[in-house]
Amino acid sequence: MTPHSPLTAIVSDRQFLPLYLWSFASRMLLLTPFFALFLANRLGIGTAEITLLFATYSVARLVSEVPLGVLADRLGEVPTLRLSSLLMAFGVTLLVFGPLPALFVAQALIACAESASSGTQEALLYRLCSTTAYEAPVIYSDAQSVFNSAGWAGIVTAGAIGSLMSLWSLQILGLASLIISLGTLSLSFFLQRPKHATEQTSDNGWSFRTLTGDLLSDGALQFWFLLGATLSTLLTLAYFTIQPLLNELDLAGTGNGVLYSAVTVFASYGAFITNRLNSRLASRRITLVVSVSLMITAILGLRLSGSLIEVFFSMAALRFSWGWLDTNLTIALNEAMHTDEMRATLLSLQSLIVSLFTALVLALFSAFAVSALAALAVLIGLSAIALLCISVAMPLKGNHNEI
Repeated sequence: MTPHSPLTAIVSDRQFLPLYLWSFASRMLLLTPFFALFLANRLGIGTAEITLLFATYSVARLVSEVPLGVLADRLGEVPTLRLSSLLMAFGVTLLVFGPLPALFVAQALIACAESASSGTQEALLYRLCSTTAYEAPVIYSDAQSVFNSAGWAGIVTAGAIGSLMSLWSLQILGLASLIISLGTLSLSFFLQRPKHATEQTSDNGWSFRTLTGDLLSDGALQFWFLLGATLSTLLTLAYFTIQPLLNELDLAGTGNGVLYSAVTVFASYGAFITNRLNSRLASRRITLVVSVSLMITAILGLRLSGSLIEVFFSMAALRFSWGWLDTNLTIALNEAMHTDEMRATLLSLQSLIVSLFTALVLALFSAFAVSALAALAVLIGLSAIALLCISVAMPLKGNHNEI
């Protein structure tokens, strides 16, 4: 089938536009780049308290990831995304107005909000594409491309608006964050449930056994689950290594926020043109080989960079490959699943594995005082191993509409 333009996915079915807008708005977290600065300005808290707040977020995210994925499969994706929006609105409210003890509750609420949406939004998108009842159904790969692009665009917009507002007033930045979170909550009530969706089973034990059995017995599902977790971990680690690299190269400065925001445009664009790129390549295997090779080249570019312009181009390539890879890996994993009953749970489980291994590797890098340059060299080696696995172990069914 000839791929449609991704824009077709926006206009051909009214079920999808609220979800695209929700994806965009939910990623517009204005306070994220200015978290420490905002709280230091508002309450005068220091590094120790900020570190504890980050730790609270991390623990809450790890603990809530899979349970909230299970909730989405039991309760339904749309109610869970509304819950996510509500938790986020409460969390942001406490960050903007609450005293120090309330900030820990805020971080836990925000972590639970992100866990509730992680996997759930992708599962809803897939089910909408699978159950649409209109004459011109949306092609799932088009829809996922636009959806991912909207999310990345939200991050870009948040960085740009946040940078401008922070120059004016940090208090205004906090109020704007609250307004956006309330707007996202309002948008969640326009999200459409899948038409003719099958009833979710109430037998949790049976569902978990089925999920475990599928992962152990279905080679394609197992491959895409593990490959997605591996590449997402490597991309996240490479991204987290950039700030230490800038410090080592003596390139860190106040303009780095603009740098991060600018390169994220390439992630949004990479996601948006995924189908167009895929259509120019003969198979999913070749697509993955090319995109992972670009990722390795970007990490190598960071490793060899000596100036800010070299870092910029390497970061842009890394973000572009991230947008392209993430879209393709999500599509492949969703298409490899043969049941909707535990779709959100599986995606949440994959996200949990990424978070755990990212934290573990970063802790090891810290414990052994691994420099940014050495860490990038390790990531290049691990990425090359992943590329080899794609070349020799990928399921053989071939085009972009098959597993």
